[in-house]
Amino acid sequence: MLNESHSLTLFYWKGISLRDGRMRGAILAHSLTDVREQLAARSILLLRVAKETHHPFFARRLKGRDITRLCRQFSTLLAGGIPLLSVFELTRAATRNNTLKQLLVTLSTCVSRGMGLAEAMRAHPHCFDAASCSLIQVGERSATLAGMFDRIATEREKTERLRRAIVKALAYPVTVMIIAFVVSVGLLTFVVPEFERMFAHFGTELPLPTRTIVSFSHFLTGPSFKHWIIPGLFSVCTSLMMLRKNPRVCLAAERMGFAVPGAGPLFARFAGMRLASLLATTMGAGIPLSNALEDIAQTTRTSRFQTGIKGILSAVQRGESLSASMQKSGLFEEHLLVMVRTGEDAGTLQSSLHEAGLWLEAHLEHRLEILSNLIEPFIMAILGLLVGGLVVALYLPVLTLGRII
Repeated sequence: MLNESHSLTLFYWKGISLRDGRMRGAILAHSLTDVREQLAARSILLLRVAKETHHPFFARRLKGRDITRLCRQFSTLLAGGIPLLSVFELTRAATRNNTLKQLLVTLSTCVSRGMGLAEAMRAHPHCFDAASCSLIQVGERSATLAGMFDRIATEREKTERLRRAIVKALAYPVTVMIIAFVVSVGLLTFVVPEFERMFAHFGTELPLPTRTIVSFSHFLTGPSFKHWIIPGLFSVCTSLMMLRKNPRVCLAAERMGFAVPGAGPLFARFAGMRLASLLATTMGAGIPLSNALEDIAQTTRTSRFQTGIKGILSAVQRGESLSASMQKSGLFEEHLLVMVRTGEDAGTLQSSLHEAGLWLEAHLEHRLEILSNLIEPFIMAILGLLVGGLVVALYLPVLTLGRII
């Protein structure tokens, strides 16, 4: 059920209704048989049907910030009283992204042929997540599309800002270490052999640090490294790239990410913040708790938390409280659980979730700032020891030349 929308296809149809005569429209279905069954249920005789032929790679070429900007533009234009079809035209004229233009044309065509906007958006699950589509569906029913697009844009902007902060905090040390590795390999490959040839003329034993560096240099420039190590590393990287969508590989990568010191708690807090914020937003729009959890499970990228949210959904459907089911999952911190439990007892779950999301967001930003401030001097110290150690080891024989001469 959670992946139902992923197999839906958009079909355009023409038919005849006993009440309305000739009709045309667009419909999401799993197959042609499904199309006929849906139209038959509406007492429509199908005359002609064609499958939508839009470009299948929207999600790979459209970035998250493109969709966020699109939602913000829709919110602003709709709040100004502009009709939905005119909003499509204005947004399409304002963008330079061809794939985004094609997406807008597809959505506009669906809406103009009688399909609901939320239903049309569900045909592009990699562009519009299930929670966003549910909010748009509520907005269509209650004539509050502008407000729903504003909620979606605000939520996406907050999530993207925190995700960039987490990536920046974790990518900085990795980038510095890669640079240090490249510099060290360059020194060992090109500089150390020159020093070795220069020291060979003196006919004296080199200091232990220098001999160690020379041994590493021999390994990097030797035939075994070129013929076995480099091809082996290339094969491993290629295999990982090919298997990056394999569920087992993704799960192993997630476990490695959570095992990194300091990274696990950040990921957990980010997931808790996102769950609280999305639940507050969807419940505030009138979406039932079980439906909101089902949509959020589809939008969660991490397998660990997706499985956890599905377990929470099953527990809630069995009649357990949200706080108890969240506690059983073991994925969320105590502060969030206390606030959810308090909201349930007081009958203010939606506002408690909103406050919990704000608190977790502020706390996460504070932790990221502290982490960035702590990592920088630590990484610089490692970089100095690595490169500085190489340089000192190379110049130790030079310091002893006075005794040789």
